[in-house]
Amino acid sequence: MSHMSQQAFPDQSPGYRNAPPAAFADPAAPADPDVYDGLPLEGYPIPISQEALVIRASDTPHYILNMILSGSFGLLLLAEGVLVFVDGKFAGGLIVCLLGLAHLAFGAVLLSMRTTLDAGGIHTSSLLGTRDHPWPASRTGFFVRCYRGIVMVIISGASAMLVTPEGGAVGIHGLSWMGLSLRRLEAKGMAELDRIWAWAVARGYTRETGRYTELHGPRKRLQLQLQLQRREQERRHGLI
Repeated sequence: MSHMSQQAFPDQSPGYRNAPPAAFADPAAPADPDVYDGLPLEGYPIPISQEALVIRASDTPHYILNMILSGSFGLLLLAEGVLVFVDGKFAGGLIVCLLGLAHLAFGAVLLSMRTTLDAGGIHTSSLLGTRDHPWPASRTGFFVRCYRGIVMVIISGASAMLVTPEGGAVGIHGLSWMGLSLRRLEAKGMAELDRIWAWAVARGYTRETGRYTELHGPRKRLQLQLQLQRREQERRHGLI
């Protein structure tokens, strides 16, 4: 098992975007582990004093772009549906309006997505409900899924994934990135997962057992592709 690129130490600055500057911080104020949402800035470890992390999808450019596109298209469809109604085509207007509402609802679901990491595990939630997953028994239980051409075949994307005990791959809401270079996106994602893993181990939420869970499931072709991508990634980053 390789040395992690990020460590978590209790005496280092949390590095949060919304944290007050040290010169203006009140030294007498008690530390509140639930004050800050999301991850610290890049290069900073997650403070061990923080009991839980809440990562919101609405804080990431990838999800924001999808929300804007879905909401805008939904509003356009609603406007078009009203015009169709005015023309006396009630059935057609109703269908177009329903499609518009569906896009707005999809945007609302994206806005509500978040991931909570705490002593109880990893919890992904949205307006559709909450799914609870245990912490993986190894750092290899996290990987980064990379995919090309999500915007005009130029901008690529990457998302953090969790491997469940059953061998499924679950996306971690709020941990996704866009960029031109897949390797840079992968490196960024792996560094973020290193920080999360180091923090979880330091908190005693999990430990490295060396147990490896292969991906498998009903969508065999997709799972095979993900598993191949995952193994190559693990070799590049020294996890196996």
